[in-house]
Amino acid sequence: MVLVAQSGCRKDRFLTTPTSLSFSVDTVYFDTVFTRLPGSGLPRSRNLQLIVRNTENKSVKTNIRLAGGTASPFRINIDGMAVNQVSDYEIRANDSVFVFVECILEANNLTNPAIVLDSLLFNTGGREQDVKLAAYGWDAYYYQDSILPCNTTWDKTDKPYVIVNSIAVDENCKLTIKEGVHIYSSSNSKIFILGTLDVQGKKDNEVIFQADRLQQSYQERPGQWRGIHFIRESKDNQIDYAIIKNATIGIQVDSLPINANPNLRISNTIIRNMTNYGIVGLTAKIEAENCLIHGCGFQNFAGFFGGDYDVRHCSFYGSADANNNHIEPVFSINNFLTDGNTIIRTYDVKYILINNIMHGTLENEVTFSFAQSHPPLPSVFEKNLFRVEKPANFNPANNIINVNPLFKNPGARDFSLQNGSLAIDSGITAGVAKDINGKTRDASPDLGAYEF
Repeated sequence: MVLVAQSGCRKDRFLTTPTSLSFSVDTVYFDTVFTRLPGSGLPRSRNLQLIVRNTENKSVKTNIRLAGGTASPFRINIDGMAVNQVSDYEIRANDSVFVFVECILEANNLTNPAIVLDSLLFNTGGREQDVKLAAYGWDAYYYQDSILPCNTTWDKTDKPYVIVNSIAVDENCKLTIKEGVHIYSSSNSKIFILGTLDVQGKKDNEVIFQADRLQQSYQERPGQWRGIHFIRESKDNQIDYAIIKNATIGIQVDSLPINANPNLRISNTIIRNMTNYGIVGLTAKIEAENCLIHGCGFQNFAGFFGGDYDVRHCSFYGSADANNNHIEPVFSINNFLTDGNTIIRTYDVKYILINNIMHGTLENEVTFSFAQSHPPLPSVFEKNLFRVEKPANFNPANNIINVNPLFKNPGARDFSLQNGSLAIDSGITAGVAKDINGKTRDASPDLGAYEF
């Protein structure tokens, strides 16, 4: 939508001679924008601002129109009304107006983004001026408010897959996503899994899940979509070599599995920039290995209301940045439900946590909260490096506590280890033969997702 706001209220005489206006830019340029979903006005671009200045000492009147007229893919709005043109628009002496422009692009039937051009024309006292309008349109495979056909496979890499207003995989159905596929989700959309999700990425050709805003300023901004949600009775889910970013919750897993397998096995996956949680299990059974989770406002990994969690060779890191606060420990498990300060229900919980790094800028980056009346089932917590306030009842034997893991450059998202890190050669053999980069682990493996 385009809005034009003007200021000042003096009644000036108008210049009638040819007059030049001044513009804040000579081209209103949109980064890549997905072309229109057939039958809808979505997706829409962001609004961009153009400032138009009258540098004369008298008011002027100008005619403004889109060169493409009603066929233009660009949209303007003058004083709150969507128009293609306006006549005798007044700009007062030494004043300016603010113009916001958006675009909705038609499909171009190409596999790569194609440029779309138009102009915003100004005629002021007979003098013609123009500001170029430019956008790259990118076609996609669209899914809107869809329950996918049973046993769907996404394997095309010529164009991305775009989800508008959520999709669902139905009970006893499966969605398979092959390596190199890119999935973009619109604002507030979610991927609901009632059946099975099988993500088959490969090293250096991951499956990528992110939001549909393609501008550079949105590339690492959290909270743009709602994430992947495994509903109760979803089963046999697997994610290997994926990148999941910029959502509210990366992955949510509800309830214990309905068979002997975990609800979710996730490996070699990066989850980052979540407003809330990276992975949250609610009485769930999750296996994770060689995963890197960072940049979450709440826990990177949370197991609430009990469950069964097997986490090996994962790296969790938390710190505040320009987009997110870091206010909760990176790793947390509990086994009770409260009503205020009263425990009203407890749950079975067990865990295997081996060779992980759980670190960040808080004094306490790991919390276990278990009801005294319902202690954990036999569990393993061994060979982890983590930061914690050491309460009297917490025994971190055979772990490394309150030592900087010496990640190479967390600010640049490089969580490999520096020379001299105590995480190097401090692990035990844990059934994870290679690291997230495919490097073979030796007999004394390093902690975290990356072998030095």
